[in-house]
Amino acid sequence: KIAQKNWIGKSEGAIIQFKIKNLKFKIDVFTTRPDTIFGATYLILSPEHELIANRKSQIANYNEVEEYIKKAKKKSEEERIAEAFEKTGVELKGLKAVNPATNKEMPIWIADYVLVHVGTGAIMAVPAHDQRDYDFAKKFGVKITYAGSRDGKDEDLKKACEGAGVLINSGKFNGMDS
Repeated sequence: KIAQKNWIGKSEGAIIQFKIKNLKFKIDVFTTRPDTIFGATYLILSPEHELIANRKSQIANYNEVEEYIKKAKKKSEEERIAEAFEKTGVELKGLKAVNPATNKEMPIWIADYVLVHVGTGAIMAVPAHDQRDYDFAKKFGVKITYAGSRDGKDEDLKKACEGAGVLINSGKFNGMDS
């Protein structure tokens, strides 16, 4: 009910599928910014995501993951999504996603600020273009790649570039407006 009361309107965007290396499983993510796909450097799943329970034997640090899930379940939804709270998460070691635009392997994390019933329960993390993802990447040392900038040049990596701009590091789309 809280989610419904706080609902402002539907989001427009795209569903993008990320293959999981060495598995037939794919993760669907909803994004309002498909133009930033070249800057996606990791995925984040909600602690309740179906991939986790069904891949126990492939997750090398499953005990750590299971402990994190237990802690996440003790938090309210408001606590989990609050901007002011410290970002927490655990990498799913042994699983890698593949960015469909770059074909590069990406780590998969779980984090409690991703909710299973919002979107697909998974996000493509684009730390250069989303401040929450940026803060998470900085804290955990995850790669940051800019896919757009205000002036068509690499940014200074001191914060996320969330607005419109010119595509960079985006293959054949370089130089186009985002």
